Amino acid sequence: MDFETASIDVIIHSDTLEHIPDPKAALKESWRILKVGGHLFYTVPIVVGRLTRTRHGLPPSHHGSAETTREDLKVQTEYGADFWCEIFEAGFRRVALTSLIFPASVAISATKD
Repeated sequence: MDFETASIDVIIHSDTLEHIPDPKAALKESWRILKVGGHLFYTVPIVVGRLTRTRHGLPPSHHGSAETTREDLKVQTEYGADFWCEIFEAGFRRVALTSLIFPASVAISATKD
């Protein structure tokens, strides 16, 4: 992102990370641009009963109606039971999870130390 390091107070991703090719890189970039004490809030849909997987090499999957083929709605990552790991891998240490619609929708909040 075209922001200076440690220049942003709050970042919100709302069901967007699953649509980009490298969500872990996006979370690392979020960590980079947040000020110390800054907050990241995001949601991801979760496929219950399995681990996170990439959709690379699988038939296209899109959010929305069955007729939807827009590239920006194409699902790149399907989050599973290990969805919480990548926020720690991105550098965050203070993380909280809140159930929105149990068990398939979770809000994650993280603070940069």
